[in-house]
Amino acid sequence: MALGKLGGQAHVSDRAFDALYTAIIHGDLEAGSRLQVHDLAESLGTSMMPVREALNRLEEFGLVETLPYRGAVVKAFPRASCWRFTQFARYWSRKL
Repeated sequence: MALGKLGGQAHVSDRAFDALYTAIIHGDLEAGSRLQVHDLAESLGTSMMPVREALNRLEEFGLVETLPYRGAVVKAFPRASCWRFTQFARYWSRKL
């Protein structure tokens, strides 16, 4: 997984959220992919706490779900939902 190190002035958890959100929307993290906090933190060059916070926010957005004994995974979406997420992604890309 090639997410890249985090840099910039924003809070680390916000940057982790942005990186993971972008990876999910662009398909770099595919539906059903297991999101292991330790591995993500290492890829992003941060500690695990900001990654946990980012995953919680992604779960609130409906992009990630936490499964018992499995941890966080990227949710799969029916085709009808894809259009809504595309519009949502366009909105957020203008805000970033």
